[in-house]
Amino acid sequence: MWTAVVFFVVLLVTYLWVTRPKRPPNFPPGPPTFLIFGNVIDLVRTASNDFQKHLNRLRSEHKSDIIGMVDPFGQPLVYVFGGELVKEAGNITELTGRPELFTVMYLSEMKRAGIFFNEGPLWQEQRRFALKHLRDLGMGKSVLNTMIADEYALFAEHLKKVVGQEVKANNLFITVVLNIIWKMVASRRFDYDDPERQRLQDIVTEFTQITGPQNILFLFPSARFVAPESSGFNKIKVYHSAMQGLFGPCIAEHRATLDPSHPRDFIDAFLIESQRPDAEKRGFDENNLRTLCLDFFIAGSETTSLSMTWALLLMVLYPDVQAKVQAELDEVVGEGRLPSYEDRPRLPYTEAVMTEIWRYTSFVPLAVPHRSSVGPAQLGGYTLPKDTTVMIHLQSAHHDRGHWGDPDVFRPERFIGEDGKFRKDDYFVPFGLGKRACLGESMARTEFFTFLSCMLHQFHVRLPKGAKKPSTEVRQFAIFLQPDDFNVILDHRVRA
Repeated sequence: MWTAVVFFVVLLVTYLWVTRPKRPPNFPPGPPTFLIFGNVIDLVRTASNDFQKHLNRLRSEHKSDIIGMVDPFGQPLVYVFGGELVKEAGNITELTGRPELFTVMYLSEMKRAGIFFNEGPLWQEQRRFALKHLRDLGMGKSVLNTMIADEYALFAEHLKKVVGQEVKANNLFITVVLNIIWKMVASRRFDYDDPERQRLQDIVTEFTQITGPQNILFLFPSARFVAPESSGFNKIKVYHSAMQGLFGPCIAEHRATLDPSHPRDFIDAFLIESQRPDAEKRGFDENNLRTLCLDFFIAGSETTSLSMTWALLLMVLYPDVQAKVQAELDEVVGEGRLPSYEDRPRLPYTEAVMTEIWRYTSFVPLAVPHRSSVGPAQLGGYTLPKDTTVMIHLQSAHHDRGHWGDPDVFRPERFIGEDGKFRKDDYFVPFGLGKRACLGESMARTEFFTFLSCMLHQFHVRLPKGAKKPSTEVRQFAIFLQPDDFNVILDHRVRA
């Protein structure tokens, strides 16, 4: 009997050793694998708030801007840094796929759906449809500029109620941002004092803080069975339930009142398309619609809202920059009206400040994960096998010292050319690159420019007396980087 047991153990150990995770040929440099566990030790270290520090240490150790690792199941994972490699990776056709991440798949009933985490023909179909109908509803057109300006005017009335008082800066703009995308998607808007809106806002913010590559579920989904609370799985379930409660009744109401000859919004357009004979095989089902609404809800609210949170923080830290923006606004726009997006070409410093806020904070540090879904890809002279997950570090392009010189300095003038006009920079890539670039880029630019210019045209932003200066350091790595909570005071501007 013991002979049989020993034989079985030897056979098992031999099998595990022969099939152990190995680094593929011509794979990017990285830490050595550990026995039958691949790079589990290094991967666990990245699944923490030390995510950035650990990856920077690996870059330094291996003197490389591309780091390769292998998980315990043999799946290759590559991290890409530096402006040149980030641009190269974003434009590689073979890297337009998406990995199946549990934290995202759970929200779409464990199916590929929506746009952000979809791939292949279904992604192409849904992206084309979304882009066409969002444009039909105003995105990229003057009608959107008017919609944004009108919503800001309503928000400004809300702000006037708190002039001279301390207000929490974090997420101050989330409702005005959410209302714009939600009107296009569902013909609805939230009231600024609606407690339900506040509850949803808190859930969304918490979800974006607990998901991402720093979460253990990113690497080991089975951790939810062992530690549902500490892994964040319980909070993901709460978020899933809240989103179902928001989107489900809204879609049902649209279906009940649908007039195919007069679509009101994106949901109507989708429901009309879903009536075609081939609709289901093209992804026009309710799960896909709910997931698209979720994509719009997160991308359409958190990004611009966080842009304004960071803008408020930097304006109180750099009052000279705030004053210079206001001087430009006064000279170009005057007092009789609010700035509009059409004024942008004549407001180069304001646009430079907006761009430098995005570059300096890089609060979306990573692109949505890519995957080599159709075959091996070549990147930086290395071979990435099929099904390699690729994490493109956008923040590293924005803080590439060899290119920017002083990336850790907040200096809007870097985006002003010798002719005094705003100048673009190809290392500035906050919306990603290539076929996977964010389809809402034009909308985000319009919103941020309008909100920033209108706010600084009307109000002076300052810290409360005796308040500690807020820090630009981020304590928790996540999908979106949030500053610690801080308060500001908005004063009506007094012009000389």
